Amino acid sequence: MDELPPTNEPMTQAETVPMAPTASASIVESIANRFSRSSTTSSQASTTTSKPALPPRNSSSAEIVAPPPPLPPPVPPKTAPPRRSPFSWLRSSSNNSPAVTPPPLPPPPPPPQSSSRRATASSIATVASLFAPSAVATQMNSELLLNRMESNRGDEKEKDAVLRGTQTLKESFRRLREARERAAVASDDENAKEVGSRSSVSSTAAIGTGMGSSPAPEDSTIPGSNGNQEEEIDWDLWQAVVDDSYKVAAEKPSELNRAIQAGIPPTLRGTVWQSMAASKSLELESAYQDLEKVIKRDLGERTSFGKYKVDQKALMGVCKAYALFDPEVGYTQGMTFIATVLLLNMAEEEAFCVFVKLMNKYKLRTMFQEKMKGLELRLFQYDRILEDYQPRLAIHLKRQGIESSLYAAQWFLTLFTYKFPLQLVLRVFDLLFSEGLEGPILKFGIVLMGKNAETLIGMGFDTLGPFLKERLFDVYLDTTPSATSVKEAGFFGNGGEKDFYRANQMVQDACAVKITQDMLDRYEGEWDEIMRAKREHDMELDTLRRMNASLMIKVKGLEEQNEELNREYVRIASSEVGLKVQNDQLADENEVLKAKVEGLKEIVDKQPQEIEQRFKEEMDKLMTRNLEVHTENQNLEESMLEMEKDLVGTKMQLATVNEDYDLLKNRWHDLRKALGD
Repeated sequence: MDELPPTNEPMTQAETVPMAPTASASIVESIANRFSRSSTTSSQASTTTSKPALPPRNSSSAEIVAPPPPLPPPVPPKTAPPRRSPFSWLRSSSNNSPAVTPPPLPPPPPPPQSSSRRATASSIATVASLFAPSAVATQMNSELLLNRMESNRGDEKEKDAVLRGTQTLKESFRRLREARERAAVASDDENAKEVGSRSSVSSTAAIGTGMGSSPAPEDSTIPGSNGNQEEEIDWDLWQAVVDDSYKVAAEKPSELNRAIQAGIPPTLRGTVWQSMAASKSLELESAYQDLEKVIKRDLGERTSFGKYKVDQKALMGVCKAYALFDPEVGYTQGMTFIATVLLLNMAEEEAFCVFVKLMNKYKLRTMFQEKMKGLELRLFQYDRILEDYQPRLAIHLKRQGIESSLYAAQWFLTLFTYKFPLQLVLRVFDLLFSEGLEGPILKFGIVLMGKNAETLIGMGFDTLGPFLKERLFDVYLDTTPSATSVKEAGFFGNGGEKDFYRANQMVQDACAVKITQDMLDRYEGEWDEIMRAKREHDMELDTLRRMNASLMIKVKGLEEQNEELNREYVRIASSEVGLKVQNDQLADENEVLKAKVEGLKEIVDKQPQEIEQRFKEEMDKLMTRNLEVHTENQNLEESMLEMEKDLVGTKMQLATVNEDYDLLKNRWHDLRKALGD
């Protein structure tokens, strides 16, 4: 486990005692490495030719050299306490043996002039006037603070739950204060008192956080806190905040603002956050435990967080519990970073309650909902405010094609927890819980852009992206940190890197940015108008799409009909070709027939004369024949008359013969008869 960077100061009667790595230390180191993994990879890749080189870091941040302390006055030698590791606050037991701290270091000298980019303040000075604190800015911060406290008071339905949670926080705060007072009274002198108060943190942290909270970190290990803050805790003020944060915000806004800007004491930070957010809820904590059972039943040990034991399981528990608690939003990756910061300051159940409040009361939920309307609104407000404060920078970014969604979206979705040093992130959360979500995240974004305005204006597209994502907060690097600054940062200064930041200066600069609720409402109105126009445009576009779809169906039908007509046309054309061939054949036949008809006409024209001639000839023949026949008839008639005459004579003769026969017959008969007789 890495220790704090070595110093060149002589150690009087004290030696560094390294601390054995523990499971909890590896957990915290793994969490911290998640914040620094991307930035470390980016810094390593910047040395290759495939990525534009960013401005070089000052090598002075690798090793911090503190000025030598003055010679102590002659005092009886005492045994100096062992140097504390950055993870000493993770120990489950405290060292109660008396010890004497080394003499305090003198204030650091002013930083020497250097050609490094961190030692030159000319680019920052050009925009410093925009962020100078003023009474108006303080009044605006107080207004945001009061509005947030009013919003966090909740409605009548939540009043009883909030009161029960507040009572629990009051009791925890009271026990913590009593424990600190007892530790202070038990000390023999001022140095022993300070050591005693430090050693009692781990034993009293569970009381301070309540509901089985994890041990509270020592002051020197929590970034964003002052090293001597244990001696300067305004217990009465923070007690009043825990009792009724809205009342303190209404009656003492300036005092509360100054206290928050100076940094909430790390021992009290988790409790104060819960009080300002009004998130302490026994019902939600019970629901968390029930949801945790569901998570364990569904997931078991088949999770990537299993190897990280306690803290990573707690992180998984909070995120998965919220996914079950709010199925509409579910889980997204950005939630992990926010939950990590909460878990470093309070127990799982309390972190879950605060996370629920952040998502609902602080409207963080709108950024994770479908289509991310809340994130779009924050980005629009950020763009408009950036145009107001830094018009040249805004124009330059637009010309370079750098949209705010490329770099600011991760700020707002993770509340600056992604790639930002935890030392600065905790101070962002201090202001966020007191003033609400909208103002602080926009203020910190604007102040970081303003402090780097001249540097950004001098960059092109290739270097703007990496700088905005990884190096923007370097402007607040403390190149010559004092011992107090080293204690402030602790190990978590920048995800494992030994860099220290001027957190107080960043908070003061952010609070000096004038962002009023009227500005936010006005820009939200503009955004609503743009969204309304966009919705109308989308509706019109949808109508046109539906019409287009209908027309496409009609066109498809017409195309099918056209294809059918084409097929019919081909069929008709084919038949027409056949008919043409047949017509040609018929034409030939017609010609032949016409020739025949002409021949027949000639024949017909000649036939009447021939027929008449032939008729005459036949008639003549017939007349001649008729005359012959008539003559023959006459001859025959004459012959017939003669024959008739002969016939009559013959018949007369026959009759005479018959009479003679009859007479003879009778005679014969008579003769026979006569003979017979």
